Amino acid sequence: SNGATVGATGGARGSLINSTQFNFDTLFFGGNGGGAGGCGNANATTGAAGGAGAGALKISAVSIVFEANTSILANGGAGANATSPGAGGGGGSGGVVYLVSQQNVQFAANVTINSLGGIAGTGGASGGQGDNGVIRIDYGGDLIGNGQFSPSPTFVDTNSTSAQAQLEKFSSDISCGVVPREGMNSSFWQIFLGFGIAALFIKRKKSPQLK
Repeated sequence: SNGATVGATGGARGSLINSTQFNFDTLFFGGNGGGAGGCGNANATTGAAGGAGAGALKISAVSIVFEANTSILANGGAGANATSPGAGGGGGSGGVVYLVSQQNVQFAANVTINSLGGIAGTGGASGGQGDNGVIRIDYGGDLIGNGQFSPSPTFVDTNSTSAQAQLEKFSSDISCGVVPREGMNSSFWQIFLGFGIAALFIKRKKSPQLK
C-alpha cells in the first residue's frame, strides 16, 4: 500500500514485480525498497527513509532436509519513523526464497519460511506497508512433513511439468498383453517343440506293444 497523506505524504510502497518482468530462470533478484516519506512544510523537519527490500535466496540440491526449528526469513525492512510533520518511510517488499530439489523436500517440526513486507514508518503521516515476496519450492520426489509459510508458497512438481516427463515416468518396454518382439522366435520354437514331444508320447502310448 502507498503511504497516507496528512499534511505530508508517506513513502510509497516498493513497486510490484509482474510476471513479464520476473521469472526464476533468467531474472532472479530480491525485493524493492520502500519510498522515503515527504515533508509537509518548509522547515528543517524531513521525511523518513524507506525500508530496504529483502534479498533473494536459491538452494539447489539433490534433496533438501530442514531440521527442527529452522527458519529462513526474507522479510522486507521497516520504514523509518519521522517527527511530525515529516512522514514515515514505506516498508520494503519481501524477497524471494527458491528451493530446488531433484528428490524429496523434508520438513521437521517448527520449520518457518517467510517473505513478508516490511512495516510502515510513522510520523505526521504513515508510510506504506511493504508487499510480500515470493516463496517457490520445486521438487522431483515427495514433500515430507509440513512447514509454516508466509505468504503461501508455490509448489512445482517437476515430474509432472511436461507431457514428456509423464511419458517417461509411466513408460515401459513391455506393453500389457504383448510378448516382447525380441523373444518371439525363441518362444515360438519352445512351444512348437513342446507340442511335438507331447505328440510322440501320445502316439507311443496308443501303439500296441511288440512281443
